[in-house]
Amino acid sequence: MTTELADNVRKYRRRSGMSQEELAHAAGVSPGTVRKVEQGGTVRMETLHMLARALRVTTATLLAPDAPEPVGRAEDPNRVNLIQLRAALTPPVGLTDIDGEAAGEEPNLRRFRRAVHDGAVLYHSDSYKSVASQLPALLRDANSALAHFDHGQEHHQALLARAEVMQLAGRYLTQVRQYDLAYTALSGAIADARGAQAPSPPHPASSACAGCCCARAAWTRPNNSPPRPRT
Repeated sequence: MTTELADNVRKYRRRSGMSQEELAHAAGVSPGTVRKVEQGGTVRMETLHMLARALRVTTATLLAPDAPEPVGRAEDPNRVNLIQLRAALTPPVGLTDIDGEAAGEEPNLRRFRRAVHDGAVLYHSDSYKSVASQLPALLRDANSALAHFDHGQEHHQALLARAEVMQLAGRYLTQVRQYDLAYTALSGAIADARGAQAPSPPHPASSACAGCCCARAAWTRPNNSPPRPRT
């Protein structure tokens, strides 16, 4: 995670008049998790959602920089998000990063899918920057959940959860005209949904398949002309 996140959590906690222990209690996490965040450690996106709710701010607010860099020195945030998203979608073989929190406690799939739902709400509200800032962590969390639940019903649920994240990533990437990455994400959503062997429609695979076709058509469109409006 970033120093901005650590500073923001500390700032909003103090503004709310809470100690680390009181914030941990309000968010339903351990005091060690709050300390870890404020020290710049890595936590799951679902944990950030819980902290944000306890602090009565949005997750995007916790992730936002306090102030813009001076003109001429700032890096395009969209480019940074795309680099991180590409790394999350296509990690180097054998270099899977499962953080200490993932190794220390069992992933909560219900909370995770709620975090994905919140991301979808942001997408449909046209809050693309907020969606982009959350997607890399959501993808890493989905991969961690799959690594933890390697068989049984929980594995199927983890596959469905990752399919939902991949679908959200594909939709966002299509909107920003990153069609090659969108095709990768939507193809992954279809594979995960089919692997989960979930019941029939509505199902992530059906809408992801349509999105995948749109992304592929847009990717091959001459002169990279703009796609049709979002449905």
